[in-house]
Amino acid sequence: MVNHQTHKRIHEATMAHNPINEPLFTQSRHNSTWLSEKIVSFAQRRGDKLTHIQQKALIWFRTESIFNLGPADEHRKDEDVMGAYKTLFDRLFFFGSLRPHVKCVMQKPKGAEEHLMGRTDQDKSYQLKWSYPFHEKRMEACITLFRTKTKNRPERFKEYLATMLHEMIHAFLDIWGCRSEGCYNVWQRQGVKGHGHAWQDAALAIELAVADKSMLGIDLDLGRQKSLAVDIVYERRSVPEEEELRRWGMNQGEVDKIGKIVKDQHIITQVMGSR
Repeated sequence: MVNHQTHKRIHEATMAHNPINEPLFTQSRHNSTWLSEKIVSFAQRRGDKLTHIQQKALIWFRTESIFNLGPADEHRKDEDVMGAYKTLFDRLFFFGSLRPHVKCVMQKPKGAEEHLMGRTDQDKSYQLKWSYPFHEKRMEACITLFRTKTKNRPERFKEYLATMLHEMIHAFLDIWGCRSEGCYNVWQRQGVKGHGHAWQDAALAIELAVADKSMLGIDLDLGRQKSLAVDIVYERRSVPEEEELRRWGMNQGEVDKIGKIVKDQHIITQVMGSR
């Protein structure tokens, strides 16, 4: 963790018109709640309210066959399709800010990884790296997607896409969010295992946007409810207030039920609190 510094904010008009190759955020200097609010705000944009980057991304999605998840495109490598979707998601929901910092790899799970769908790894000491020739501090993150045994192509890619979006939210909040312990671990922001209010709010907004037929029209499950239950058990905290659960489209009975399964199956030790 790092010493606390004053949080930075950016006006939405600046964010909306920022060129895709121009730096927008400052690493470790933004309130995670504020970052989540920006994801939610821009994920809710439609029609002429979309930013120029979002509009171009949607045109790309609608005109390029690489985004077709049907069996007719079975010849395409999974890695190529996921690479295209990573860029698409980055431009639609993360302001194009993840491209220089986050890579995505696919690999076969081994051992305890059989319980995982994906994970996000960063420099564990959080040492910021100098990147020549820009002489700027950069934090790197790697999203690993574990190959699924699902044979059906559309269903397989829905699993991959949901997992990648799940992890991209983590990467976005981890790279740009304040890493001071008093900020980072607070449940109303990210929480110890990363699925606190900031992550939950962003994940719900992105799920709804991706499913909207005026956007991508793909129904994805980002594992919001299971992740909440895992974090509740791991952090030994009470279930959020009913009002908060309703905001996320959940109810206490469902969360309690999943939490019991988590305890019974010892998922915490098996998956280290990850999805």
